Amino acid sequence: MKNTYQKILAIILLLSVLLGAFSTASFASEKDSLKKEGNTWYYMQDGEKDSSYTGLVKYYYTWYYVKDGVLDWSYTGLTKYYGTWYYVENGILNWDYTG
Repeated sequence: MKNTYQKILAIILLLSVLLGAFSTASFASEKDSLKKEGNTWYYMQDGEKDSSYTGLVKYYYTWYYVKDGVLDWSYTGLTKYYGTWYYVENGILNWDYTG
């Protein structure tokens, strides 16, 4: 019986540590993100608007194209991100594009 309680306690502690690690990672990703103000989405870095950034930004499991710090819904074309070319369609990365 004592062994069972120890195993349960060990599992609870492990889950607590894992959940704590994921919540920290989630918080960190919110610092560099997108933020909607009115009808415009802005790229935020460390909680501040960054109008110098042009490239891809991941926001809630979707990649968007940002130009000069503003999400560009009209952009369709190729963009280079960390040495790899990606196809963007209407401001959203198109994973199905094969060239």
